[in-house]
Amino acid sequence: MEELSYRRLRELQRQEKEAAALVALPKDFYASLCGFLKEKRQAAHNEGEMERREFDNIIRIVKDMSGLRRQKILFRAVRSGQKHETEGMTVQEHELYDRLCTILSDEGKWLENVCNGEVTVDAQEQSMASVKKVKLLKEMPEYKGSDNLTYGPFRAGEEAALPASEADWLVRGKFAQVL
Repeated sequence: MEELSYRRLRELQRQEKEAAALVALPKDFYASLCGFLKEKRQAAHNEGEMERREFDNIIRIVKDMSGLRRQKILFRAVRSGQKHETEGMTVQEHELYDRLCTILSDEGKWLENVCNGEVTVDAQEQSMASVKKVKLLKEMPEYKGSDNLTYGPFRAGEEAALPASEADWLVRGKFAQVL
């Protein structure tokens, strides 16, 4: 990708607004953006009014473009089903997509369990009343919890909000740590 500039960001923003699909960005786009913003922030601080305005405009462009991309990623996660469609995403967007897919998959499994009579809505509300956030230390395959719901699979380093009983079980087994 060519070096970032105000003009290049405006062009990417325009493309993102016009395209229904995600505009392909390099995986390290946000790392490059951080360096670019650091330079522009210093220029805005050290130089004149024009540089401050340009920096403010760049921030607006980045926020607008990022919002459009998040929306497209959410729609892609909703539509994707079992396909893992991450083409054109940055590393950070890929992580967001994976988290959204996990949430949607869990919701689908829960609904299927409700439809199959394996869990009631009351049982789900009780089990989620006490939720703990954990960070997985090891890979964990999909498993059926004490509430008869399916959890996982989880990757090492992944964060998950789980019912307290499941979180405690994973912590005791040294599969996770409480956040």
